[in-house]
Amino acid sequence: MSAAFDALRRVTAPWIERPLLALPVPWTVQRRAFALTLPIITERLGLRAQWRDLDGIPARVTLPEAASGRMLYLHGGGFVMGSPEGYAGFAGHLARATGMEVWVPRYRLAPEHPWPAAPDDTRRAARAMPGPFHLAGDSAGGTLALVVLQDMLARGTAPQSVTLISPGTDLRPDREPAPHRELLFSEDTLRRFQRAYVAGADATDPTVSPVFGSYRGAPRTLIEIAKGEFLESDARRLAQGMRADGVAVALHAQPGVPHDYHIFAGRSAAADRALVRIAGHIRQ
Repeated sequence: MSAAFDALRRVTAPWIERPLLALPVPWTVQRRAFALTLPIITERLGLRAQWRDLDGIPARVTLPEAASGRMLYLHGGGFVMGSPEGYAGFAGHLARATGMEVWVPRYRLAPEHPWPAAPDDTRRAARAMPGPFHLAGDSAGGTLALVVLQDMLARGTAPQSVTLISPGTDLRPDREPAPHRELLFSEDTLRRFQRAYVAGADATDPTVSPVFGSYRGAPRTLIEIAKGEFLESDARRLAQGMRADGVAVALHAQPGVPHDYHIFAGRSAAADRALVRIAGHIRQ
């Protein structure tokens, strides 16, 4: 792990990555670039993996030695990018840190498949997961994890714990952004992702914008964010609402890093420290 890597990203994120992400290229091009980048930015550990079926939803399962427990992990990518294969490196680090099997399902992506395709797929996968299991996700995957959590609570069940990395919780198109110091995304980029996913749906629906959901009965929850990122206000509003519902919520805001810095595990000192926090939360 490297503190120098984190210092470098404080320069490259706003001056290189942010302009590239803002380019209005076709989604196929953006997905291909993301798929090629992920194996480079996350150190691969070479852990054993296999594919499993969750009621028709394929899931890539990373298997650490002597695994104890399972985690359903929903990958990020702004609802328009990302895949279980792309997240293989990060899933390996998460599996090694927690000692658990990490199940990453493939869900349909926007704009070809806008809401409710991704929620439908992830809820279906969660209902078919062998239990008990922990629930986690990053960015768009954090949003979907909250949708899955709502579904589980409505059915009288719950995961063992919840971990949310920079979740988007308020997808209303007319929402005024809170003050931020976002390093990675422009507001236009986030709006573009949002429009592709929400399409014509009612953005106040809790399965679109989970900040409007009810979480009474949810297990202990850890929310991890980058301090100053665009979605920090989302995370803080969510934490406030969950605490009002009686949920034990811990929130960690890491300064000097961009959105979703966790996926740089193995290269980033901040990401590796975050995995230690996540493992401690899960083992609590």
